Amino acid sequence: MPARLRTRFTVYRREILIRLNTFKTFIRLFFFVSFTGMIILRIKLHLPMTKALYEAISLMFFASSLDFPTGDLFLEILWIIFPLFGLILLGDGLAGIGTAIKFGDPTSEIWNQEVARIMKGHIVIVGIGNVGFKILKELVKLKYEVTVIDKSTGEGRDEFEEFQEDHRIPTIYGDASKEGVLEKASIEDAAKMIIAIDDDLLNIKIALLVRKRSEERRVGKECRSRWSPYH
Repeated sequence: MPARLRTRFTVYRREILIRLNTFKTFIRLFFFVSFTGMIILRIKLHLPMTKALYEAISLMFFASSLDFPTGDLFLEILWIIFPLFGLILLGDGLAGIGTAIKFGDPTSEIWNQEVARIMKGHIVIVGIGNVGFKILKELVKLKYEVTVIDKSTGEGRDEFEEFQEDHRIPTIYGDASKEGVLEKASIEDAAKMIIAIDDDLLNIKIALLVRKRSEERRVGKECRSRWSPYH
């Protein structure tokens, strides 16, 4: 397979996995509610397993063939709350579809922000000058997941934009010394961060800001763990 075609296949495979990730909550909730309903209907109405599963799914989407269980309070409540779960699932599924549709044009702001938002275990590169761009190309060659933060001006911009579009690299345009920009790059879920700006003072400022956010997050986790009723 030609190198360029292999690269295209790799980045589109990654994007398909990212799209599927947007339906993670939908899939988990659907299976949990469906199998819970199946068990309840199996026990209460003595239905076969497959029939109980079918009716549980149908009940969520207002299509159950079973009559309303008048006189059994537990089942009456089930008949009321299961369609509510169905509406929640429908809303979450539509939201996932909407997000997936946005994953089309890697040059659009929506695509970049949506993909960067759900990245995990990735490397964030701040600054795409000569050094930052070289690092980016090496990381992509080594098949690392990368998100870029950069201002909209700089050397090699045309070359970077072509590379970004070809490899579909999520890029957040803005000042990395601003907390909102770091949040858009999902810095909390990143594995590493590389600061390659040609300004030592700004590099230090960003590094200190990231360190502060990391410490605040660590302290927050410790507090939640310490006061958790299950600790």
